[in-house]
Amino acid sequence: MDTSLYLELLNAVWRELQGLKMKLFVVFVTLSFSILTVGFFWPEKYETSTKLYADVTNIIKPLLEGRAEVTSLDYTKEATDIIYTRKLMTAAAEKSGLIKPFDSMEKQSLVIGQLRNSVVVESDGKTYFSIIYQNEDPDVSFRVLNAVVDEFIKDSVDSRRSESRSAYEFID
Repeated sequence: MDTSLYLELLNAVWRELQGLKMKLFVVFVTLSFSILTVGFFWPEKYETSTKLYADVTNIIKPLLEGRAEVTSLDYTKEATDIIYTRKLMTAAAEKSGLIKPFDSMEKQSLVIGQLRNSVVVESDGKTYFSIIYQNEDPDVSFRVLNAVVDEFIKDSVDSRRSESRSAYEFID
């Protein structure tokens, strides 16, 4: 095609835009203010996260070295399974103040279900994983995540202690 045709087309588009200049300005301002209004009233979300190291040492491994193979585990899946247990979620919800001991079972189940849906466990490599929690209140987000992590660590320590005790009794 000829370049003069392109120039004529551009000139025609420019003349149309000049004629619609005020309408385009009104559309632009209306769209900008509507986006600003939606952003102003949009609820805020605060995300709290922590990264944990999955200790891969096993007390039984040195005992069985050369005799049997200790299976390797997916530590993120194992941590997820532990974190999402009702026992840990209930303890974390009570510790963070989401539920009270005298609340009805229906309310406790509802809060624990919401907590389970809000807590996310993501893998960050082979031995690291992140625990993430979102809430509209930054203090609640911080308290809940700290309660979940504290209960997880407490459960892991108790599990390790039990494993060590069982191994000692077996050897004895």
